[in-house]
Amino acid sequence: MKRTFQHRVTVAGVSLVLLLAAVALFFFWKRTSSAAVVATLALCVDVFIVERLIHTTYVFTDDDRLVVSHGRFSRPVAIPLADVTRTEKKRSCFGLVRYVLVEYGTCRMVSVMTENDDAFVKEMCKRTRYIEKR
Repeated sequence: MKRTFQHRVTVAGVSLVLLLAAVALFFFWKRTSSAAVVATLALCVDVFIVERLIHTTYVFTDDDRLVVSHGRFSRPVAIPLADVTRTEKKRSCFGLVRYVLVEYGTCRMVSVMTENDDAFVKEMCKRTRYIEKR
């Protein structure tokens, strides 16, 4: 059965989007050709970040894979659950950012920031145990 987890939108992510929008507005306000180029670039980066914030998903598939999709502009990463060696909850930046670190393969890692970290870790443990029993 497929199980999907949504990405957690953080204050830092929203702040970055608002900051880039303010930079774009400021440079559009200047009305010069070089400022318009900078504003357009800021808006393009802003669209990319918003897309990544809103459409990042983590899906456990029926064929025992974890698919990490970072939106429409990025290629999804499919991780076989049989290759997962460790899953642990972590904190960084003085405890402000919570994420789950998934280690797989040979020295490969992916960080996962879901709305519900506990449910993600529980699902990961359940599915990896299911694989080990086969």
